[in-house]
Amino acid sequence: MFFSGTTSQGKDVVVGQLRAASLGFLIRQVNSLTRQEYDLDDLGLLDDSHMTKQAVMETVEDFCIPPFSVAKG
Repeated sequence: MFFSGTTSQGKDVVVGQLRAASLGFLIRQVNSLTRQEYDLDDLGLLDDSHMTKQAVMETVEDFCIPPFSVAKG
């Protein structure tokens, strides 16, 4: 599945499903590697207070998720 552009372009449900699947995978990996039983809240992964509308940015030259950027082309 591939989405182009700077946003989900109206595909919020799909983005939410992919986010939930990704976070579920990550928590299973953390639990497996640490042999502990964490949940997403324990690791602060449910706290969206630090997110802003500028979390993902695109310029003519770059695609950015601060502090990282990838040059286009």
